[in-house]
Amino acid sequence: MHVIVVGAGEVGSYVAARLSRERHNVALVDIDADRLRQIGGELDVLTVEGSGTHPSVLSDAGLGRCELVVAVTSKDEVNLVTSLIAKQRGVDKTIVRIEAEELRSRASAELRQIFGADLVIDPDHETAERILDLLDYPGASEIAVMAHGEAIVMGARLEADAPIVGRRLSEIAAEYEPDWEFMVGSISRGDNTYIPRADYMMLEDDLVRVVCKRRARRRVAKLLGLGTGTARHVLLLGGGRTAEILAARLVSRGVEVVVVERDEARARELAEDLPDVQVFEGDITDADLLEETDIGRFDTVAALTGEDEANILA
Repeated sequence: MHVIVVGAGEVGSYVAARLSRERHNVALVDIDADRLRQIGGELDVLTVEGSGTHPSVLSDAGLGRCELVVAVTSKDEVNLVTSLIAKQRGVDKTIVRIEAEELRSRASAELRQIFGADLVIDPDHETAERILDLLDYPGASEIAVMAHGEAIVMGARLEADAPIVGRRLSEIAAEYEPDWEFMVGSISRGDNTYIPRADYMMLEDDLVRVVCKRRARRRVAKLLGLGTGTARHVLLLGGGRTAEILAARLVSRGVEVVVVERDEARARELAEDLPDVQVFEGDITDADLLEETDIGRFDTVAALTGEDEANILA
């Protein structure tokens, strides 16, 4: 499949890398020539310099034979116009990144339809929501919300004292029949992952994924040995858009939030936009700065910069 990705930022370069590894033909479009040269040296993709709003640029990227356009620049208008051009040229499907809440709302559905956007994504917003879900279930390794919130996939590494440890699935079934509201979808044990049968016994250190109805989520969390309830003190390392969304949501829940941001102008902007959030300017890998924030008193720390190494080190 030939795919055009417009926008060579974090999201676009990640999408291009994944699709290229899956042996799709990928063209990556961006206005930043230096960024394209860097990515071109790392990935097996066609790089095209220019704007996704220009038909000639998209034609150079192979629009005539394209089956999918992914428009993920940081500008909503560019992404929407890219989608419109792609649809006018007969492209089957477009995926569009839209950050403005108003443009993602139900009231703007007709507008999105005019531009031909088949799927709308907002990675920053979705990441913030995923972190909020994890904060609600301390100890969970993954949370996925599906079916408009009616179904949840909950993953956790089992501790020795988890109520489910040492029990077979058949025993658990007998306890909760006939009204099952959850099921164990998979068990990762060592290097192997299994779709479990009734005679499987849950063991300490198993990574278990459970699919459950929303109303059963607290029961499942208890079985997996997880806590519930949002942390009261949260430190966010990095002040990008994900952190800004997350901070606003946490403050609305009455959570104390502190943000560390390296860029002086961005730190000042966050302090003005989020008056209930304390903002420190500095590097998240600066141990002295983290001590200044009194890092030991926080329930949760989330490292959210665009630099993986810095996040891990912090």
